[in-house]
Amino acid sequence: MKTRIWMAAVLFLFSSLPAFADLSQENGAFTITSKAVKWGLQFPEGDFQLQMEKHSPDGQNHYYSFHSKKLQLNVSFTLETAEKCFCSKECRDLYLKVPNPGIVNPQKVNNFDLNEFAVVEFLVPEFKGVKVNQMNFSAHYVKDGYWVDMHLSKVQYQPGERSIFENFAKSVSIKDLAAIARPLEKEPDSIVPREFKVAGHGALVIDVPRSWVQYVKQASDGAPPTIVLRPRTGDEFQLLLTPLWSPNGATGFNSAEHVREFVSFSARQLAPNAVEKNLVVETIPREKGNAFYFFATDRAPKNGDHPYLIQGAIGMDDLVVSVSLLFRNKDSEAMDAVLNLFSTARKK
Repeated sequence: MKTRIWMAAVLFLFSSLPAFADLSQENGAFTITSKAVKWGLQFPEGDFQLQMEKHSPDGQNHYYSFHSKKLQLNVSFTLETAEKCFCSKECRDLYLKVPNPGIVNPQKVNNFDLNEFAVVEFLVPEFKGVKVNQMNFSAHYVKDGYWVDMHLSKVQYQPGERSIFENFAKSVSIKDLAAIARPLEKEPDSIVPREFKVAGHGALVIDVPRSWVQYVKQASDGAPPTIVLRPRTGDEFQLLLTPLWSPNGATGFNSAEHVREFVSFSARQLAPNAVEKNLVVETIPREKGNAFYFFATDRAPKNGDHPYLIQGAIGMDDLVVSVSLLFRNKDSEAMDAVLNLFSTARKK
């Protein structure tokens, strides 16, 4: 297998992902917030999958897009500072005056209040000449100088499906973040197993501290998910894991030789920006499979970047799991947990 095959894998370099403590997925629910406020939006995860996320450079403004295959419902949340409007209804009215460019000739426009949100619903019959019959709810909420725009949409909408929109909007709650974290603070931060489904490839099981929060990003059905774990508060570290597999079942995909080359390729790509003159790829013993990693220090970290990195990969069963830990403190306890993960991660 040639190196170009591994180049298709996601490589998390020093500044590849900003550190924002704004999304978590636990206890059957998603929680979305911003580091500038002490509250968050929470809704049942159901079969919703995170499709896309965007953040402003200062970490104040956020955008998340989710999709439910079961409901055929698209849901997005935009959180930004309320500089142009100052209450929920005022922001809803502003949205109507300056709609998204993709919203052409909206029909059946209706304003109402639902579950603390000021909502406008409308139907878009067609887009660029194609009949889409897309129903939309644009729901607005303002608190502590922050504007939340929750947008729900469904194409090929049928009149009997309005309850899908209403039920989801009613399921969203505004939560005090301290209240969410408080129950966990009463118990010791023990190491516990976490299980993540990998479509068509069983489940990945990892042992990490109980207090770490998580979310899973999946760009599309069948694509490898990216699992993100971080501390419940602050941005001391971010751990990213991406399980990869061979689309055609290539022999030796997760052999020690090729997993080591995958990690070595990452090291070569990163070396010009690292303090260390030589990024040494180390082997970590495993009962089954193989694991390799290297440590690197960013030579010129930008403001907000994590200066330290552990990058590696684990070969197990039919998977190769890319592992990236970005962290701020060279003596971080997260290092021990992640190095242990290289040895203990397993498939179910």
